[in-house]
Amino acid sequence: MVSLFKKQPGSALLISILLMSFVIVFGLGISSLIVDAVRVETNVIEAGKAYFAAEGGIEETLYFQENELPGYEAVVEESAPTELENGATLIYEMFAVGEEVPCDHRSSDWRTLGPMESISLPLFKAGESGRVDIVTFEVEYYVEDGAGGKVSVDDSLRWKILGLDKNDDYRTEAVSGLLNFSESAIGANNEGEILNSDDLGNHYDLSGATQTYYTGDMGYAISTFLEDHILNYLILTNFASDDMQVKLITAEEAVCEYTLTEADGFSGGTKQSIDVQVKLDSFLPVFDFVLYQTSDD
Repeated sequence: MVSLFKKQPGSALLISILLMSFVIVFGLGISSLIVDAVRVETNVIEAGKAYFAAEGGIEETLYFQENELPGYEAVVEESAPTELENGATLIYEMFAVGEEVPCDHRSSDWRTLGPMESISLPLFKAGESGRVDIVTFEVEYYVEDGAGGKVSVDDSLRWKILGLDKNDDYRTEAVSGLLNFSESAIGANNEGEILNSDDLGNHYDLSGATQTYYTGDMGYAISTFLEDHILNYLILTNFASDDMQVKLITAEEAVCEYTLTEADGFSGGTKQSIDVQVKLDSFLPVFDFVLYQTSDD
């Protein structure tokens, strides 16, 4: 068989072509695998750059949230694209204020407070030229009956506003009160009762050598307290035995309880996105105390 094959003219050329074809096909296959591996490795590297760029945007907003006044506006709007040293590009946007609290990016329009749970909200925010005080607000609330309905409850919402008296060496003072919830008093909009800056409250005046106690019946208005104090915090406590739904509405945008940061990183045609919601820390945690006591009598 071999001798007959050798006698055929051009047989060596045919064998060479077949061998070369096999080597070429094999080489192309190996090259394709190498190119695919390089492409995948490149995409992994670029995706890593994009991810860490987005993570850097989150870290920057967290830094501002820890070191600036709540609701700072420098990073609320979408930032200009920032090119990093490694060639990646960063864009981030933060939502820190809203017309209502909870803000629009939360899953519910109401903030649920369990029995004896409190929420602390600043009545000030950062503005373009410094601190902006919130002096006009209202709080809507209602008490649930455990089945999604509303129930009338006496002494259901305890509210308190803490602030620094700007007319008396920046002493820490407070105005407070208790509100009932009446199911029959719900308005046509079905949004519960209202606490606002025109309401009256109890107030301890520590000025001078004497201590004076003003009750709501004597006409000490919340608006007066807000005018005389700075860095005010509104603290709401659910005194009912069932869940309470609350929301804060202000004439000016208020600081969100949870800020939302959306950061996008770009590198080599790859995009990575990170969304983070962070609960606002109180600037005055030591003042979130309770000035009341209970007894079994």
